Formats: sequence, C-alpha cells, structure tokens
Amino acid sequence: MTARRLLALLLTLTLALTMPACDDHGHEKDHDHKDEKKGGHAHEPSHGGKLIEVGDHEANIEVKLDDASGTLDVWTSGPHAVKAARIDAMMLNATLTIGDDSFEMSLGPVANEITDEKAGDTSHFQGQDDRLKGVKKFTIEVKNLKILGKTHESVKGEIDQSGS
Repeated sequence: MTARRLLALLLTLTLALTMPACDDHGHEKDHDHKDEKKGGHAHEPSHGGKLIEVGDHEANIEVKLDDASGTLDVWTSGPHAVKAARIDAMMLNATLTIGDDSFEMSLGPVANEITDEKAGDTSHFQGQDDRLKGVKKFTIEVKNLKILGKTHESVKGEIDQSGS
C-alpha cells in the first residue's frame, strides 16, 4: 500500500470515528439535540403537538389539542418522528386526566386522500370532548397501542400547551 493510500485510509477512519452520530439517520435535518434527556436525543413534532416516546425509542405518538373546540389529535410515527407509522386500529382508546378528574375518550381514524390513509390503515386519530375546551394541561394514556409490530400496553405522557 502506498503512503498516499495509507494516509487517505487513516484520514477516512479518523473522520468516521470523530464525527458525531445519532443512530443511522440524517442527523442535522431530522432533529436537534437541544432537549436531550437521559443521554438520549430529542425530535421535533411534525404537527406542532407534543411527542411522547413509545417503548424504548421504538416509535412516537404526537398529541395536539385544539382547546377552543375540544378536539384532540393523535398521530403515530416511527422512532425518529420523521415518518408516519400507519396502524390498523379502528379506534384509539385513551384515558385523559385533567387535575383530579379522569375520563375515557375514543379517537377515530382520520382518512387522508393525499397519503391514501383510511380507517384501519392510518397514522392520524381524532376525537372531540367539551371537557377539553379551555384546557392547557392534561395527561393522556393510550392503551394497547399496536405500532410497528409490537403492542404497548400503556403509552402515557404529560401535555402542557400553556405556551401555545
């Protein structure tokens, strides 16, 4: 091996080992690390809601409440919250807690002609409840969420839209 080839190989290896990495996805364009927790990394929600991690970085749900109408939207996405993850559910069942009060809510599938999503094959679910009107903070627990081939008994998160 010539000295020039050896130098090129060493330079390539040095760059590969010293460049920051975050799994196997496009680092800068997919997300930033401004909100790192537990040594992990953060992703940006696609719809302006709040991301809740499913499992150990296996998938995400994004939750967004329109507190004027009491409409709650939930989207399912893959581990890096970049691509939608369609699920075959006809309904998402959730428990919502506002202060000391809890209630059950069913969210139906939302069809989308552009992405060809339909009931039983969608990543978007929606429901409306007047008890959510004017609410800024609540807890949501989605039960028995089957996403990307695995069922998660409970996916729970705190939602705080006080700043929005």
